[in-house]
Amino acid sequence: MTRSDMMRLGRWASAVCGLALIALSAASVAGNLLAVDLGSGFLKVAVARPGKGLELVTNEASKRKTPTVVAFTLDGERLFGDPALAYAPKAPTRAVLAPLGYLGNASAKAELPAGTTPSAPALSLTGVDLVAMILSLARQHAAAALGAPESTVRDTVVTVPAWYSAPHRAALADAASVAGLNVLALVNSNAAAALKYALDNKATVSPTALPSADASPSPSTGAAKDGAVKDAHFALFVDVGAGSTVATVVQIDNKKSGRFATKVPSSVTVLSHAWDRTLGGRALDNVIVARLVAAFDKQRGLAPGSDESAAGNPRVVTRLRKEAQKVREMLSANVEAHVAVPSLFGDVDLTSTVVSRADFESDAASTLARVTAPVARALASAGITADQLDAVVPLGGASRTPKLQQLLCEALGRPSLNKSVNADEAAVMGAAFLAASLSPTFRVRALDLADVSPRAVSVAVRREAGALSTGAGDYQNATLFAAGSKRPATKKLTVRRKEDFTLSLFLEPLPGTPEDAAVDAGAGAGAVTDAADFERTLYGRYTVAGVSKVFAKRRSTDSETEASPKIALSFSLDHSGLVRVEAAEATLEETIWSTPTPTPTPSADPKSKTKDAKESAAPDGPPKPVAKTLIHRQALDVTEVAAIAGDSDGNVGGWRLSAPALAASRKTLADLDAAASDRTARADALNALEGLVLHSRSSLRLGGDDSDALEVVSTDAERDALIEQLDAAEDWMYTDAAGSTAALAAKRKEVKAAVAPIFDRAREYSIRPKAVAGLRETLVQSATIVGVARTARVGPSGDSNEAKAAAEKAMADAEAAAAEATKWLEEVEAAAADRPATGDPGYTAKQVEERSDAVRRLALVVRRLPPPLPVRTMTEAPVAGDSSASGEPAADTVPSADAAEEGKTEL
Repeated sequence: MTRSDMMRLGRWASAVCGLALIALSAASVAGNLLAVDLGSGFLKVAVARPGKGLELVTNEASKRKTPTVVAFTLDGERLFGDPALAYAPKAPTRAVLAPLGYLGNASAKAELPAGTTPSAPALSLTGVDLVAMILSLARQHAAAALGAPESTVRDTVVTVPAWYSAPHRAALADAASVAGLNVLALVNSNAAAALKYALDNKATVSPTALPSADASPSPSTGAAKDGAVKDAHFALFVDVGAGSTVATVVQIDNKKSGRFATKVPSSVTVLSHAWDRTLGGRALDNVIVARLVAAFDKQRGLAPGSDESAAGNPRVVTRLRKEAQKVREMLSANVEAHVAVPSLFGDVDLTSTVVSRADFESDAASTLARVTAPVARALASAGITADQLDAVVPLGGASRTPKLQQLLCEALGRPSLNKSVNADEAAVMGAAFLAASLSPTFRVRALDLADVSPRAVSVAVRREAGALSTGAGDYQNATLFAAGSKRPATKKLTVRRKEDFTLSLFLEPLPGTPEDAAVDAGAGAGAVTDAADFERTLYGRYTVAGVSKVFAKRRSTDSETEASPKIALSFSLDHSGLVRVEAAEATLEETIWSTPTPTPTPSADPKSKTKDAKESAAPDGPPKPVAKTLIHRQALDVTEVAAIAGDSDGNVGGWRLSAPALAASRKTLADLDAAASDRTARADALNALEGLVLHSRSSLRLGGDDSDALEVVSTDAERDALIEQLDAAEDWMYTDAAGSTAALAAKRKEVKAAVAPIFDRAREYSIRPKAVAGLRETLVQSATIVGVARTARVGPSGDSNEAKAAAEKAMADAEAAAAEATKWLEEVEAAAADRPATGDPGYTAKQVEERSDAVRRLALVVRRLPPPLPVRTMTEAPVAGDSSASGEPAADTVPSADAAEEGKTEL
């Protein structure tokens, strides 16, 4: 390939990169897709829609991210995001600052005490309930941005941390179902960010010729064979979010053109994940909170560890945690931050306290140092070294901490990190692209994603009754999907059973122990990673029924056919990392013995038929029985059984919601949504009533723009009576009688009916004179138009009789309408002159305008009449079309010879 060919290839690749997503124009149904980056700290939302591509969605406050906080006020109002975060210090027990922490455990519930009103009852909310509310909020934001009904936003891709186990993922899928969403995939957040990284052409590799087809790089290590040049891009994504840290190693391969690698990424392959569940922004905030608590206690004269310390006050800690987050963000760009909190505890203020970056880094040294442990484990699991990395990409808000970035650079031997990716938005935009690629509505750039499952999944099947028992060996165990398996994937397993049986799926532990991980991080035993990662965890239990039905298909009941049928079990590992039992089938082989019937050998001579038959018989006697194998198949019923914590087999489960529990969760969400809608409707009704009362009272006190008109059309006594009625309505708004939307609407209707007459009179007083002046002007214009038309038609014309009649009728109608309007106006004005201004004038501006419109309409008909045709003489040439206008034959207009001699025209 020449240099010019390479340049053309590069330009073509750049053009292709610009077409990341194209919607199919032939789609008949709107394919709006939702992507949700569901972080423990913030919620980010993006959409993909036909013809528009990928778009980040802002919330009602025009912010690009929303805190994942839910709160319920003491009077029952539900709050999300920033309002919920601001309300939390006022009533900490009525706020849930970390809803995702309840996900994955059906027995874990957020218990919220009752508020101060009957509309604020005590609440017991599961993780599914809480997350379903947040997903519903994301759906509302997407629908508002799209300008479409919420029902059109259904298909979604949701990001999750890589450490989310199957219980977390299944519960999140349940929450999405409760929120009315269909989950196309649950994608690891770092994998989604890697997609966006590749889409933005951050992983380009210079076109490089490979010596031979055998010199391709190793897919696991990236090392090229036989001296070939590496053409894959290896990146490490380190996501330090609000609650956890996840390190992911990704290999990005580019398309090939002959022996050359182009600049167009073709696949994103995740090689490994590693994490620290408790290292995140909140852990760093806690360090600052501890310093602020100590400063406040010292200010109050309390000794360290005092029972009266502010650390034991939920309100104080909640307010300080909010301040700590601001301080941490400020210290990312400044060397110190000043903190002052008014009325932190009672009437005591936290006076101005300085927190320097050096103090923060010193206090958080052990916490910050933990970031290198998951990075080391991810590299080791991927089988590559730090010097093989092409980029280290920080993600998450807490990754902006300077000391944390310094530690990463030192551990990886790099001068700097790759900060070209938006740390907050990369994951949600990558999820939006994945949603488009999984939807049939869109045509997207070919960019494949292959993720891995960190933990192995195994199956245990109880042995047949009567089989040799070995205690713990009562189960047959097999690994379905090994650790690091690519997904999606399928697996089949065969067992032999005569009766219905149960099987259990397990998540196998990660290699090592929690103590090993803690030592690697230098944080002490048990301090880093959740012990659940290093234990065998029950994933699900299923019953397989209907095995006996396969025996009913047998033709014989001989004991030889009593062998156990083969049970073929099909399992799948989907895009979301969820394992399912897809199908089960029983196969039974039956041997049928039969004796073949002797068949005579055909003969051309009919007389020799008997002889041939005798000669064809076996010389050793009758035919021997022949064995025939029949295969019977029977589809089996697979039913999931809710696991029970501490069951007889010692398994720990209870994380899956049953069908009744899901129905209860849907009802909870529907009831809360209905209550929120009723509250909004009541607030609107209250605002409407209050606005009417305030505006009306201000105007009646002659304080508005229409005070002059009101003073003329009403008496002092009338205005005073209405003001008194409005005061009573205002007092009523703060009573229990105003508790319903219907009552508020009825009261507004009552108040409006009381004040409408006086305001209608004032309005008429202001606009009626202008309407009358307009009618008089219209009458003058109409008379002028009709007069001009009549003048033009004086004397003979060339118009037909029909045209003359139509013009006369139009002029007569206009004159009649003007005369009638003039008479009506004189009568109503004369009648109004005898009435007081505070009474009904007898006519309205609208009636005047209707009369004016009628006169104007008929005058326009006259104005549009064509001018009369001139009378033609004998010397004039006939004009085409005149014969139709005159109504006489064209031949009659030709002058005779005698008339021509006399110079006269024959009419």
